[in-house]
Amino acid sequence: MLVTMGSPQQRPHTELVARFGYVVDGAAPFVTIETVQLEGVDYDALFECEPAGTPVTRRRPADPREVARELAAVVSRAHAAGQVLGGIRPELVYSDSAHFTGVAPRAEPFLAGAKERSYGVAPCFEHMYMSPEAVVLRPITTASDVFSLCATLAYLIDGEPPFAGTVVEQLSAIVHGAHRDVAAPLVAGLARDPASRPTAAEIAAAL
Repeated sequence: MLVTMGSPQQRPHTELVARFGYVVDGAAPFVTIETVQLEGVDYDALFECEPAGTPVTRRRPADPREVARELAAVVSRAHAAGQVLGGIRPELVYSDSAHFTGVAPRAEPFLAGAKERSYGVAPCFEHMYMSPEAVVLRPITTASDVFSLCATLAYLIDGEPPFAGTVVEQLSAIVHGAHRDVAAPLVAGLARDPASRPTAAEIAAAL
């Protein structure tokens, strides 16, 4: 089980279940959202089934390009079903060393819906893969997913995050379009303007 726990959410649990309870082949199955209490303090927690295998950041796949293609296909299927995922990043992409086994994309969009941010807690992840519009807290769309997908694919293909430096430096680089050199099919997906990005299906075809 994967558990994402943070401050109480702005929206009622029924709405959150409708948002995160989607079923997409290749995405981790949603379980529930519950209020839990630790030392007298209430938190909201999202539960997902953890995919089989190991996150690609812990063990590099034997064939990272094959995993990249399979991940792009999952995102393409989600978009074809009208679903925006919102939290694609390599720490939550799993493989069994050779093949993609699943992605768990709900953590970041769930945490972004909290009533209050806990600024005394370090970020969950060391590297940023979110789109420029997500950085400035605008609504995310399928184009936002394409940005995160291409940033994640850049890591998968050559083992390096697309944005360097501290968290603040990475966020600045995302907003200003200052990513490192990445494989040709991914460059358009990292465009600052969402309207300029290809679709996930186009990325999958290019791979």
